[in-house]
Amino acid sequence: MRAAALALAFDGLGAARVTSTAFADNAASRAVSRRFGYRPNGVHRIAVDGHPYDAHEEVIEAADWQGCASLVPVGIAGLSDCIPLFH
Repeated sequence: MRAAALALAFDGLGAARVTSTAFADNAASRAVSRRFGYRPNGVHRIAVDGHPYDAHEEVIEAADWQGCASLVPVGIAGLSDCIPLFH
């Protein structure tokens, strides 16, 4: 799923960077981010139902994605018909 989202953002829509946020205890999500080349971009304290949690933000830039794109090859089809929806 992460590879598909990154391929859409970078290869399909020309994004310069993508951010992802995961709670500190979400080790699986944070491991996927590291595998795809995200870098730490700060920790934010947020409240959920009145309880504080650390949310770790990570960022990946287009140049970093090019090096990781082969981890899980993803194709994009039919995007040109959807481009007006992104405006």
